[in-house]
Amino acid sequence: MLCRNGVIVRRFHRLILPLLILLSFVSAAGLRAQSGGLCPPDYLGYLPPRLALGNAGAIRADGVPNRVRETPALDGHYLFDIQPGSRFTLIAGPVCADGVVWWRVDSDGRVGWTAESNTADRTYYLQGAETGVVIDALAPGSRPAITRDNLDSLSALPYPDLMPGGFDTAAFANLLAVADRRDAFSVYHAGNPFEALASVTVEGVLRRVAVSPSASLVAAATTDLEMQAERVTLYRYDPRANPDLQPLGEPLDLSGEPPLLALAFSQPYLITAHGAGGSGMVIVWDMATGAEAGRFALLFAPTELIVDKTGSGAFVSTQAAEGATNLLDLETMENVASVPEHGALALSRGQATSLGQLLIGGTDGAVTVYNVLADDAALPDRVRSGRLERLGRVEVFPALDDLPVAVTALAVDPSGQLAAIGSGTFTMDDEPEAYTGRVAFLDLATGLVSAASLRDDSFGSFYALTFSADSQALSAGYTDGDGVPRIGVYGAG
Repeated sequence: MLCRNGVIVRRFHRLILPLLILLSFVSAAGLRAQSGGLCPPDYLGYLPPRLALGNAGAIRADGVPNRVRETPALDGHYLFDIQPGSRFTLIAGPVCADGVVWWRVDSDGRVGWTAESNTADRTYYLQGAETGVVIDALAPGSRPAITRDNLDSLSALPYPDLMPGGFDTAAFANLLAVADRRDAFSVYHAGNPFEALASVTVEGVLRRVAVSPSASLVAAATTDLEMQAERVTLYRYDPRANPDLQPLGEPLDLSGEPPLLALAFSQPYLITAHGAGGSGMVIVWDMATGAEAGRFALLFAPTELIVDKTGSGAFVSTQAAEGATNLLDLETMENVASVPEHGALALSRGQATSLGQLLIGGTDGAVTVYNVLADDAALPDRVRSGRLERLGRVEVFPALDDLPVAVTALAVDPSGQLAAIGSGTFTMDDEPEAYTGRVAFLDLATGLVSAASLRDDSFGSFYALTFSADSQALSAGYTDGDGVPRIGVYGAG
């Protein structure tokens, strides 16, 4: 046991935990590559493959040559190029390494490894040879990406009239999951949410949902009212093989834990945050085995939980005036940094030796921005020392009738350049009669708040914001004038 910055940490024996993690990765669920590197469960941290072993593939006719290497690695010995329009056969793989999904291919008798996709630039290089296009229900939409230059053209997209209990979007694919009834959730294309792609009715009362970064797993948290027991069930979503959501294994049993307050995926874990009576905890679950990998005890109940998609760390914000935002290292099971600001959270994609920018929204209408630094230039995807460098504070929402307007929701677009900031109030009793919320936008490159904002007379307080993976849609969860939760999806005209 150790206590640091308000977080009590329980660590497992250093010999047993690495063995459990190793066993989880060589389980049937995790063994997806033949050599060179196992692909993690759900391909977390990678763009999920669109091709399959034995498929015929092709380089896009309007694309560029794809390099073929002797080994599945960016520094592998170069063999030859596959030219645009050329076809090949996938004979082994996939292998995940260096942020790249690799396939061993046979191109006119020449054999080697070539990249299907690269997480760094969020790009697919290969396509199916039979149709000339990739068949993918979650492919990018046809609208322009939302940028600082077209914010004044944002408008609502057609969307079913839902009263969600919660929703989440994938980091690397255009999937939106919505808890749209007390006992059911549905998944939609995040940029074209006109009708559900699949729906599931659950046992008990549905509390919240979460989507894995690659969109092939959805977690649903439910409560059995008779037993007063909470559980989390994982569902696989692979529309290429099956249009329905398929349950995976036995649900995680949360009985005996404080009430569940937040849920998130991070490679290769599922993270749950709990709280009651002023205290709380964060539990880390190994998705391959369903076993607990570790936990952090919190001195205050958590209000926000976000994760870095590499599986390196999680940020948790806690309640009360004495609350804080803590950076938790998911590999060493330690709290490695803490800052006094707490509230709504968002994390941008990192570059170089930075894991990204951490945004913390306050009850005073301001956003504080931190740079999350790695301590080793050769290992930019690890929190390690977890240094948080304060970059500044931006005033976003002025007070209304002498009452503070809080930042209650945050999201950063996939490029890491634009932040959406939702307003709200924390005490409904003090809320002005004519109060309507709005979404403001912050240019993270300049630190300037845009003059354009998203407004609607139906907006009350915002409780969630997410960008789609292609940046073409912004999903907003808010309460209307009657306090009923709603969801809206917005795109640039």
